[in-house]
Amino acid sequence: MSNQQADVDHLTSSTGQLESRPAAQLQVCEDLPAGQHGAAAAHRRRATAADKNRSTHRPVQLAARKIGKSYTKGQNVIPVLRGVDLDIHQGEFVAIVGQSGSGKSTLIHLLGTLDQPAEGQILLDNQRIDNLSTWQRDVLRNEYFGMIFQFY
Repeated sequence: MSNQQADVDHLTSSTGQLESRPAAQLQVCEDLPAGQHGAAAAHRRRATAADKNRSTHRPVQLAARKIGKSYTKGQNVIPVLRGVDLDIHQGEFVAIVGQSGSGKSTLIHLLGTLDQPAEGQILLDNQRIDNLSTWQRDVLRNEYFGMIFQFY
């Protein structure tokens, strides 16, 4: 998936929870309205290459470059993420949505330094963070990241 090449069809809910229509690939929805609560307040939108220019005036704060991750189950290697590119600009709110098993949690774990990619790079303010030691990643995560997981 290339930068913001996503097809986000739907983010609505009367309960305030994120819901998405089924899709074959991982999806990204950026710029959820700041100061509004719940997914019901989110706009229906499509993030396309044409949208890409809307946030280029803000610096890229967190980036993924050709991220890849696989898991091994017995003798089988199961690819979860392949060649994922993503730019998150300063001040953006980003929601990752997709089908069960599409790699959403894996991507968040990689971006949030809870795990390391098998391939590619993760950059914070243009500095690589995917190759840091466990201790360095822990310190970085405590200082810079806040995450709310789906099971919260």
